[in-house]
Amino acid sequence: MVEILTDPQVISTYGLPMLFIICFAAATILPFSSEIAFSTAIALDWPISAVLITASLGNILGATTNYLLGYFFSTKMHGKLTNEHYGKKVLKWSEKYGNRLIWLNALPLIGDPITILAGIAKQSWQRFGLIVFGSRIARYILLLYIIQ
Repeated sequence: MVEILTDPQVISTYGLPMLFIICFAAATILPFSSEIAFSTAIALDWPISAVLITASLGNILGATTNYLLGYFFSTKMHGKLTNEHYGKKVLKWSEKYGNRLIWLNALPLIGDPITILAGIAKQSWQRFGLIVFGSRIARYILLLYIIQ
């Protein structure tokens, strides 16, 4: 499934809506790569501003979905984490580093669980939003700089 959605032919055929869907899904814990889709869209010579806006919005909304899932299911998720060895460590990290962990949200592999953890910890929505907004856009700008 992942290979199909990141296939240049599929991205080319379905355009910016497909880029949005892939970038949204990639921001959740689903195994998608928004970087591949973003790079493919740039390679297809789509307008850079449209690609940057579409990918960023999809990715930001995906991260926000993670936060909201963590927030609304925080009691249940907190209970599950406290019953697991690594879950306890994660909660201690969250308590110790708090909002500073959110700055790692744009990193591969660990960033998406951090957005869920921010919701579980009910960290400030405003701070979360600003950091995620800025860091996710900055990641795509950096990627754009690297591939051009």
